[in-house]
Amino acid sequence: MARTKAAREDARLNVPEMAQALSEAVGRTISADTYRKWESESLIPHDVILAFCDVTRIHPSRFLAKDEQQDPAITGGLTALVGNDVLALLERIPL
Repeated sequence: MARTKAAREDARLNVPEMAQALSEAVGRTISADTYRKWESESLIPHDVILAFCDVTRIHPSRFLAKDEQQDPAITGGLTALVGNDVLALLERIPL
């Protein structure tokens, strides 16, 4: 959750702006309160992760990695986290 907040702050968006950008990206309303919980209490839903990465311009493998010092494609950490199908999709995204 700290990584979620850090990515938003690096993108220079406040919580309401982030909620609005994600709402537009996923095609459903995400309130500022809901987004705020993703930074403090719960994880971002799987169907919002790629939109979040797009809005914040963070590579999905970096965002999802267990340890920022590890390359999840090498360590297999991302495969365990999201599965092979999603990993194959993420590997096609340019840095």
